[in-house]
Amino acid sequence: MEYMKWTQEKGIFYKTGLLCNFYTYICVQLQEKLPYHVENVRSNDALYPEPEFKEACFEKLQEIIKEIKGNLEKINEIDTEEIEMSVTILKTNLNVLNSLISYMLPCGLLNNLVKTSLAKIKLMSRQCREKSLKSNGFGHMVGYLRSTFKNIRKNLNNEELNNLCNETLTELQIS
Repeated sequence: MEYMKWTQEKGIFYKTGLLCNFYTYICVQLQEKLPYHVENVRSNDALYPEPEFKEACFEKLQEIIKEIKGNLEKINEIDTEEIEMSVTILKTNLNVLNSLISYMLPCGLLNNLVKTSLAKIKLMSRQCREKSLKSNGFGHMVGYLRSTFKNIRKNLNNEELNNLCNETLTELQIS
């Protein structure tokens, strides 16, 4: 996303990034014990231990996941021949997946989002790889692909998703 200049059409990339940041923030707030404390100040883990607070957070997380899913569907419908846009679409999908699966236990909605994104990642990776023979724009994404798939395998104990990751790596000849 850092390669893009702001336009109305590309605002969805920024909005999706912000939603991922909101998601991460709410997940951190749900922790039983927050990773930081200020001396003599009660933080959210002391102020809001009630089940109602957690329930409201989970509801908001579900809303955010649905909105991210809708944004990804719009992003993934973008038809492009430009290597820069292809890399941006691929990177957006990878960023979303890494944000979501790092902070929350698997759920049906999340698994469906991962499955949908993996299909687009496979397609965009193939396109980027083919185009990068001329522009070398895909080389830096290989490591990110590997780490994302490792993250999926580690955090989502789902055989179907693991197989999709393996198929993509094999097809792209990335080990």
